[in-house]
Amino acid sequence: MLFYKTAAEISVIKENCQLLSDMFRMLEGQLEPGKSIQTLDNLATQYLKDRGALTVFLNYKDSARSKSKAISFIVHCVPDRSELHEGDMISISCQIFRKGFFGFLSRTFFVGEMKPKEDKFLSNSLEILKSTAKILKEGNRTGDIADHIDAECKVHDLKVLKKQLGYGIGKFRVESPVLTHFVIPRSGELLKRGMVFVVHPVLYFNSRQTNWVDDGWTLNNKFDNRYSHYGYTVAVGHNSGEILSEDFETKKQ
Repeated sequence: MLFYKTAAEISVIKENCQLLSDMFRMLEGQLEPGKSIQTLDNLATQYLKDRGALTVFLNYKDSARSKSKAISFIVHCVPDRSELHEGDMISISCQIFRKGFFGFLSRTFFVGEMKPKEDKFLSNSLEILKSTAKILKEGNRTGDIADHIDAECKVHDLKVLKKQLGYGIGKFRVESPVLTHFVIPRSGELLKRGMVFVVHPVLYFNSRQTNWVDDGWTLNNKFDNRYSHYGYTVAVGHNSGEILSEDFETKKQ
């Protein structure tokens, strides 16, 4: 079953995504060596609670934390008491429920001074996401999204994690259709106004093996690698998709 939202409903989703953007801005000022992931989780949870939002990932599939996160060579796992260190790259994703609708946002941060290679990697990852959002327009199909991400990754010599899926979002946390990263251009569901999607590819620049840990959340890489995980909630538009939050910046202003 496909779900279509009215302009008023998309406006509520946009409010939720903007709240998440504000929350990330608050967290950005807390990212410093010695700060624990648990502390960041507590700050974010309280910030959202004070503004009437429920954190959806809290207790999701037995997780006792409100967000998924990635630190250094680990991506997408449960927040814990691990401390940040100079040179860590941390990805934080969060989904909330407020006023009857969900909203999602994910962002990758760097702790300390970025080297040119990492700066370029994060900048390219973010630009790929922004250009992908433009593909979510009437007349395109869901397969065109994967095709675009794959093509852009090849330009920048990056890889996309196939297991990470995009999906529809609205009154339900996950709605049809699902967005895969297996490229079949002009395949899948036809995009129409009223559809809203979470687009959040995990990108990396080393083709060596990655390994999922038994907890079902943690992706651990044995080799020298970096991952980025930027994600927007995007509404299908007439000429271009609409990102329902402020644009991210890879550097602190």
